[in-house]
Amino acid sequence: MKKLIGVILAIVVLAVVIVFTGPFYIVNEGYQAVVVRFGQLTNVVNVAGLKIKTPFIDNIVIYPKKILMWDGEAQRIPTKENQFIWVDATARWHISDPKKFYESVSTMQSAYGKLGDVIDSAVRTVISSNYLREAVRNSNDIMHITTTEAFEIGDADDMESLRL
Repeated sequence: MKKLIGVILAIVVLAVVIVFTGPFYIVNEGYQAVVVRFGQLTNVVNVAGLKIKTPFIDNIVIYPKKILMWDGEAQRIPTKENQFIWVDATARWHISDPKKFYESVSTMQSAYGKLGDVIDSAVRTVISSNYLREAVRNSNDIMHITTTEAFEIGDADDMESLRL
């Protein structure tokens, strides 16, 4: 009888330990997760909700789905005619493939570091290969581009097309 009580008590203690160590995890709206088992990526979760994992074995890494901001340090860069200007670069980015993101950089801090290296280098290359008048413009030509949209009106039998 004492053996049976000991076994039942051990099972209850083991169950309590497993429940408290977290067999469940939550993926909130606007986030995605990757499940890593022994260093190997096993699953990608893109749907929000309560999920189950294997305690002590699975590790959950959560990434945001939203558009993220990268803001670089302002730096002096010479133009093609060796005139120095201050450039403050910003970028917007998002994680489209969490599996590839985990395999290549794995953490947000290392992603920001790689982004900083790549964007700073690209900005420096573009500014130093152009004249000052090209790097700093006083026109917004891109804002004045006219677009033409086509849409159809009428019923299914009588289709007329208007061009604006």
